[in-house]
Amino acid sequence: MPLYIQLAVILILAKIFSDLSSRLKQPPVLGLLLVGIVLGPSVTGIFHSNEVVKVIGEIGVFILLFMAGLETDIRKMAKEGPLSFTVASCGVVFPFLAGFGLTMLFGYGLHKALLLGTILTATSVSVTVMTLWDIERLDTMEGRTILSAAIIDDVMGIIVLTVISALIGSQDAHIMIALGKLLLFFIVSIFLGVLVIRPYLHVTKKLKSDHATVAIAIGLMFIFSSLAEQCGLAAITGAYMAGLLVGNTSLKREVLHGFNVIGQSFFIAIFFVNIGLEASLQSIHSSILFVTLFILAAILTKIIGCTLAAKAFRLPTKESLRIGVGMVPRAEVALAVASIGLAQNIINRSDFSMTILLCLCTAIVTPILLRLAFKEPLPAQKTLENAVLAEKS
Repeated sequence: MPLYIQLAVILILAKIFSDLSSRLKQPPVLGLLLVGIVLGPSVTGIFHSNEVVKVIGEIGVFILLFMAGLETDIRKMAKEGPLSFTVASCGVVFPFLAGFGLTMLFGYGLHKALLLGTILTATSVSVTVMTLWDIERLDTMEGRTILSAAIIDDVMGIIVLTVISALIGSQDAHIMIALGKLLLFFIVSIFLGVLVIRPYLHVTKKLKSDHATVAIAIGLMFIFSSLAEQCGLAAITGAYMAGLLVGNTSLKREVLHGFNVIGQSFFIAIFFVNIGLEASLQSIHSSILFVTLFILAAILTKIIGCTLAAKAFRLPTKESLRIGVGMVPRAEVALAVASIGLAQNIINRSDFSMTILLCLCTAIVTPILLRLAFKEPLPAQKTLENAVLAEKS
């Protein structure tokens, strides 16, 4: 099928299924994922993911995390720093031990157990951000904690991968070099934000070009994404950091409106549909019991570990559980780790497909659980603020 027709069908069905999900009081992202599953090799096999769709989807997740960065209040996030660090730590340790122990229990070998444990560590907040955005709860204590904890456990996940690669025997792994790259990324990001972006971004308003500010913000998003990738982090961490820095300027609302239009109408929808297209459930040949327990462990250990961490800070059970649920999704980092394992013959194609299924299951479960966790109505003041912002945009 021609590429343009494929994109047209994906976009049209994406919006129809998103609307159906909303009418059924489910997050729209659930409809997007179902479109991919139905169209992809898991059900009908009409469409398959290709390089063009993957690139568009990758841009979509960059935009999504950039928008999350724009909406993040740095001062409020700083206050929640110790909480976020503790949540991230428990969100790495609990899943790693569960994945490692379960794999060893089934007799799959030490190297495979280390890698599958690592796959479970890093949270991907794409689905959580989309859901919190839909239910207007992104700028809450829970939302900010989840975002900052996800960035921290992304760094922790990379460190774990570096250590595990060294233990397995990869020639590329050197812990001090990897840590140096991570530190370099954050130093350069802060430098650019304080000395370049904040003082000079407003100059774009003087350019006689349509939407110059939004276009330059997109350029900054790509620069930071590339910088993060070069430093061994997930590229989406760079996109989030760029949004965080731009959000600290007077152009926050203008940039947010522009990104919301281009993201929600095209790129973000393609990203979530492509997750479904990537899944090929028929290629999973591992024990059904092992796959089931592996996915359950991935979900429960994040919820339990992160909820207990939040409770340690004396947060109410409801708020603690929301944070735990928000940390459940896995995607980019898990797939990157699985790709490394596949290339080094530590895991096989069936294990890689199991990782895709894991990402898919956590992407489907998280919106449902988050909506249940946030089921009470918005405070009246928040509803009024959202209405005013919508009218202005």
